[in-house]
Amino acid sequence: YDKVYPYWSEFDVRPPVQPGLDAPVYQADFGRVGMAICFDANFPEVWKRLADQGAELVIWPSAYSAGTTLQTHALANHFYVVTSTQTCDCLAYDITGAQLHYSKTEGLNVARLTLDLDRGIYHENFNNAKRDRLLAEHGDEVVQEQYLPREAWYVLAAKRPGVSARELARAYGLEELRDYIDRSRREIDRMRGWAFAAKRD
Repeated sequence: YDKVYPYWSEFDVRPPVQPGLDAPVYQADFGRVGMAICFDANFPEVWKRLADQGAELVIWPSAYSAGTTLQTHALANHFYVVTSTQTCDCLAYDITGAQLHYSKTEGLNVARLTLDLDRGIYHENFNNAKRDRLLAEHGDEVVQEQYLPREAWYVLAAKRPGVSARELARAYGLEELRDYIDRSRREIDRMRGWAFAAKRD
């Protein structure tokens, strides 16, 4: 029960100060899976650390539902969030922050979802010419699945199994939105003379 932030009544189970305690991310055969628990929903830095470790999907077991709090984390960090709660509901949020699923029952709730962890979000900044060339040369393999004009973002996805849209995008020099924001933060802070976090692997 390794919450980064235990609830106030839980300090006898999990002391609040433990060196090295962090939000874990694991490499599964289908992608990188992060874990946050219950009260961790209230602390954006936990979710940023999951993103910094490359989480593509975050599983969140909890005593309560949290709702749009989790939507905020999915949107800000561009990973999927899927919940399993004591309130017998299940929520799933997309990398864009859109709600993909909600179900609730009075007893045991079993939800089945298919998530494509190969989808990536890209900003229009510095990427459009590369995207256009990618789609022109690999239009049978990759599609611009979604366009968010107010955010100036788009989502690239593979059109068929065995193709990685994210790998092809990297090969064409496209930088994912999460990496673009992190790089911008580091470089602007460096010019200010501020300390900055190490780059995510």
